[in-house]
Amino acid sequence: PACRQPGTGSAMLGCGGCKQKLHAECVRGGRVLAEEKLCLCPECEKLLPPAQERQTLLQILLRREVLIECRRLLHLHCELCSRDRQRDLDTELHRFRVLKQTGRLGDRIFQYNRVLLAEANEL
Repeated sequence: PACRQPGTGSAMLGCGGCKQKLHAECVRGGRVLAEEKLCLCPECEKLLPPAQERQTLLQILLRREVLIECRRLLHLHCELCSRDRQRDLDTELHRFRVLKQTGRLGDRIFQYNRVLLAEANEL
């Protein structure tokens, strides 16, 4: 073990920074995360920034993650809106084509009726 003491029979913890093995009671100066069986040895603990700076860094990272997630959701929303808009445009184009064809059919019927009326007036 990194503490250089003979085994005491206590639980061994791995340093989360340098991966050295330490006795649980030898970590006194370090931070122990018993539920994960990880710790930081005193040397690695010294390398950490002060608590206030760690809190600031954590807040910055959290804000960054939130911004990334917001951008992802906004992009997804825009993509879905774009698909909906394209579908709406396709639907409107289809309606326009149908109305145009219906208008052409109406023009043909009107012209045919005019011819029929003209012929009927000639009789």
